[in-house]
Amino acid sequence: MSKTVYQDFDADALKYFDLETAPQFGVASNSACEIKSVIISDNEKRYTEIHDTLYKNTITSFGNEKRAFLLPRSPVSIIRIKSALKEHGIILTNDYTEADLIITHNQFNASFRSGNTIQSSAMMARLWNYETLENSTRDSKIKSYYLQTDNRVLYDDKFNFNIWGEEYESLIEGFMITGMSVNLAHQITLNSIPVIKIKDVIYQSATKQIINEQLLKDISTQIQSGDNESIEMAGKLLPTIDYTQNYHLLWELAQQVQSYAHKFNKNKDVQYWLEASNMSNFYHNSAEDMILWLEDSDELDEINFRYLEPIVRR
Repeated sequence: MSKTVYQDFDADALKYFDLETAPQFGVASNSACEIKSVIISDNEKRYTEIHDTLYKNTITSFGNEKRAFLLPRSPVSIIRIKSALKEHGIILTNDYTEADLIITHNQFNASFRSGNTIQSSAMMARLWNYETLENSTRDSKIKSYYLQTDNRVLYDDKFNFNIWGEEYESLIEGFMITGMSVNLAHQITLNSIPVIKIKDVIYQSATKQIINEQLLKDISTQIQSGDNESIEMAGKLLPTIDYTQNYHLLWELAQQVQSYAHKFNKNKDVQYWLEASNMSNFYHNSAEDMILWLEDSDELDEINFRYLEPIVRR
């Protein structure tokens, strides 16, 4: 089974989702402009149905699964996912037809507009304002694809020629559906394959730790040190912290390290944790705001109130 999202459409999958007659177009699948077929429909209902099949989790904890398939464009590193799965005797596979578990997230779909590059890792996408060609005086692959398929080709930034002077038609808006998205959604439905979200995979990891004042001090010191090795160590510790406990210390951590978050711009695991843990919002909350948030969230207790209340008084 090909690892690319641009797979041949399974006839049964198209029939199941009533996409047998949906219009297909060519897209440049890579910088070499190899052209692959996708569906671009105006049927938002079908697009949403497939998206929700791939995104809505059906389980939140592991059962007897052995092989998992991770949807493309993961916001968490493969290393961290593999490590979390290994604890439960599950391996990651690149072939979804061999998987008995699908790991989902909110990054597998995307939005592209105005001729910008349609990223070849996106399983699904909403498109605005693209031009389509059936021939090109500057690119023989477009004409060849059109003659073979009778499908027009979307022009984007991967093509290294200027569209001006070419004959084209405009696509104002459309919903792009790849072969992988249709085929996998059909397989999930047909075989009742469980779907679990990345956050639930990570949360079940035994490497999680509850933040305490010593860990708070250690991470703050490491990040603020300016030493690359110390910052790297902090980058390994942060994603292991359980962000559902000791909110007062998470708030304090945000006050001390959020302004240094740019140091982890290339660390997917830290970026994912920062978003999931609500660090940005905590950073902008005052101690009083935090007490009110904890109260509204039914998380206010004697420990976090005693920590925050003196700060409010000061």
